[in-house]
Amino acid sequence: MLIFSKVKGLTVWKAASAAPDVHLNFMYSSFQESKSKPLRGYAASAERSASRLAENMAKPFSYIRDLNAAQKHCLQKFINLCMIDGKKNKSQKIISNTLCRLAGYGDVLTFIMKAIDNVKPIIEVRRRSASGSTQLVPSIISRNRQETLAIRWIVEAAIKRRNTKKSMSLDQCLLAELIDAFQKIGTVRKRRDDLHKLAESNRGFAHYRWW
Repeated sequence: MLIFSKVKGLTVWKAASAAPDVHLNFMYSSFQESKSKPLRGYAASAERSASRLAENMAKPFSYIRDLNAAQKHCLQKFINLCMIDGKKNKSQKIISNTLCRLAGYGDVLTFIMKAIDNVKPIIEVRRRSASGSTQLVPSIISRNRQETLAIRWIVEAAIKRRNTKKSMSLDQCLLAELIDAFQKIGTVRKRRDDLHKLAESNRGFAHYRWW
């Protein structure tokens, strides 16, 4: 078989002088083989890339299409508030890593929503000039702003923790803040309680609210 393969081209070439169709068929089949090889390689490479993409997408966002509107909105807020200098891909990667780390705590989105609910402020204070002085006027916050403030505080606390603990990545710090918020402890929960106490102490100026 080895000897035949070495002299195969020569044998066909000699036969081609008597029968040109044999040579043409051999050349055409050789061309088809050389043409199909890169296509098969490209198809295999594309299949591997698709499988890797499917695996990566399945880790944190496998059920993104099954989320309700509130959960999608919450996740999008996290991505936008983590974004710095318009680097949304980097922000998405941080959130993805955080979701992967939260996988060991049960349902990820339920955990996050519960953590946010635990640190949501329901009232805030605004400065208003009255009688030549500035007063802190308490006011009720809308649900959308409550969620935005809670997420912003969690992200800010994670960044502050990252600046003090250089050995931790931002997704690790974000995970730690979410766990603290879920357990109703930590700096974010304290910030929320302090804001409520400040609003309570200034409730006498609530009649100045015009908005």
